[in-house]
Amino acid sequence: MIWPRLLTRNSVHFPLTALGNFTIVNLTLANPTSVPIAVQVIPLVIYPDADAVVEFFREHLITPLTSEVEMNETLMFSLRDTELFTLKPDSPVPRLREELEAAIPQTVPRFTLSLLLKPHMKVRLRLGFLPSDYTLRSSLLLIRNNLTVIEPVVVYGRGARIGMRVENMEARSKQPLLFEIRHDHLSDCNNPKRLMHKLSSTLTVRRPFSVMNSGEVPFTVVNMSINGVPCENRGFRILNCYPFRLQPNETYSLDVAYTPDFLTTTNEADLQLYMHMNGSSWLFPLAATVPEDMLARCHRALPRPPFENLMYYSCVTALV
Repeated sequence: MIWPRLLTRNSVHFPLTALGNFTIVNLTLANPTSVPIAVQVIPLVIYPDADAVVEFFREHLITPLTSEVEMNETLMFSLRDTELFTLKPDSPVPRLREELEAAIPQTVPRFTLSLLLKPHMKVRLRLGFLPSDYTLRSSLLLIRNNLTVIEPVVVYGRGARIGMRVENMEARSKQPLLFEIRHDHLSDCNNPKRLMHKLSSTLTVRRPFSVMNSGEVPFTVVNMSINGVPCENRGFRILNCYPFRLQPNETYSLDVAYTPDFLTTTNEADLQLYMHMNGSSWLFPLAATVPEDMLARCHRALPRPPFENLMYYSCVTALV
């Protein structure tokens, strides 16, 4: 003979969750009998005398508690459908609580999930995990009822590290991602056609940068900027400027081009990559260097704007 249970699972394992992010797992409560059951679901952190509850159940749990049992942080393991949180206008939670209060009859705390589970009725629960560090933690979800008295469910969760490297460098590194433009890159500056401005193309150097997920969880880069401007700024341009997703240890080739204006030997900017899981950017400094002795010649070889001749002759005509 098997003793009935309202929840078939003895434990819940949350997936690795990046710090500052939130994970939700759905659980199903089911009434296996032909009579109504009064149910109250309570996280351990809001249960009176949590230490005594843990000691009472510790030796009888099918899956053991970890050394770090969470009994203080209310939001680490939390029921997301209680009236402690803002519910949707059509949420059935208040109505279910009121039905139970009418059947008992007594007032039921709104920070628990309380209901009268009708025969063969099923209810979905949303259990949330918000990590505060990288330690594996556990806690209990307690299901009080008038059938099995109390069912403990062990919940586990661990915060995960998020990390990104570009060319094996951490964000905000003092060493920039360098475009070192050498003399051989600028040989076209001596092209007579370019010096006579008969070529409309610019002098551009392209370099791929390897972006690596060095963390423990997948992430998606949703936006890219250079000094706060999407895709292109200060002579730097991201050629494949669109979202991409990386699994842990996976890499992606980000193609960046640099077009110098030959006004200075050094140009610097910040490559900013934005993940879906946080609002702040991962910043990687960019730098480009040009040989000083090539500045004047290459600047003369730059294509002139198409309106330059018209403007020149217009000014001359106006002066005559």
